Amino acid sequence: MRRLILISLCLIVAACTPIEFDADISPTATEVPIAPQVMPAPDGGYFVDSDIMLDWAWRDLAADERYVVRVWYGDDAEDYREVWTEAAGISAEEQIDSYGRDMGAFYWQVAALKTDENGGFAEMASDWSEEQALQRVRRMPIDPLAESDMSDMARHMHEQGFGMVGELLHYARNFVHENTNIGEDNAATASERFLPDYSDAAQLMIDYAEGNIDAGPGLWCDGMTTAMHTVLAELGIESRLIFFYGQVPGYIVQHTMIEIFNADSQHWELHDPTFNLYFVDGAGEIASVERVVFGSLDDITACDGSGDCTEDNLATVQDYFGAFRYGYTNAFWVNPDRFDVSVRVEAFDNRNLPEFLTGNSRDFIFHFDSWEMPNQSED
Repeated sequence: MRRLILISLCLIVAACTPIEFDADISPTATEVPIAPQVMPAPDGGYFVDSDIMLDWAWRDLAADERYVVRVWYGDDAEDYREVWTEAAGISAEEQIDSYGRDMGAFYWQVAALKTDENGGFAEMASDWSEEQALQRVRRMPIDPLAESDMSDMARHMHEQGFGMVGELLHYARNFVHENTNIGEDNAATASERFLPDYSDAAQLMIDYAEGNIDAGPGLWCDGMTTAMHTVLAELGIESRLIFFYGQVPGYIVQHTMIEIFNADSQHWELHDPTFNLYFVDGAGEIASVERVVFGSLDDITACDGSGDCTEDNLATVQDYFGAFRYGYTNAFWVNPDRFDVSVRVEAFDNRNLPEFLTGNSRDFIFHFDSWEMPNQSED
């Protein structure tokens, strides 16, 4: 009798032992895995276009088996889109597009089921896989450098440990502004200029901030923004130089700022390290270059490094907001109500803007646009 009891116990233990599934091995029909094995999403689950593939591995399906996939948006797991398929992967484009969301968190999971004689649901053939997270973004993130490969200035920014991108951006703008001798070219001779990416100027900023040298680099607006652009790229933050042009009586004024893609807000945000300013719209969000050039300035405020938002701050730079281009491109974006590209300026040998830049107006493409404020009563 004791021997029979021991045998029974062994059978119970064996029956309770989970079966592990290896994607490289095709289990037999009796070795049913707990759930299909989900394949890692490309790019860490970040995506822009909705045509993203969801893939998994399992044993071969029986004739009466199907995979069932559920996709949902945000925290509402009950509002899912369900797909039955015989393939070990689907494009989630139709399911994702059905939510009408251009950014945010999506989730999905997969299981196997058995169908009845009419092709309907009979019973589950496996458990559900664990929920898999996807993140839809407006732009794919760029890869940061390994900390060991970062410049001293980028490593300094990284070590501040900011939890939000916006906090880091304000810190970086303040840092560049405070550790630069604006307009003071301290190169020994005209040939001793900074590197094209101003990485050496960024090194002088950190050297000055740490008390290793007596003065920061002497830079104008383009050098300050380029140095900031270079350091942000090391940190995995995308940015672009913005060249502004404005008309004042008898003159064309120029200025350079930096527009940064904030991965937290998923918006482009305009910053000016030269005057240490950022621009806030009527909704309380940091404005983009398109907003300040094509939108009304009546509800735009300019805020300085201490967070003071005043009309005087805006007055410092608003004359530049007539036209712009993204870096060294040949395309101009012009607000025709603020900038007339045909006007010839006496101070520039009676040349208009494109002739002043290269001598040939055909070198550029001009886009003219306008801005209409949305109806605030509409959703």
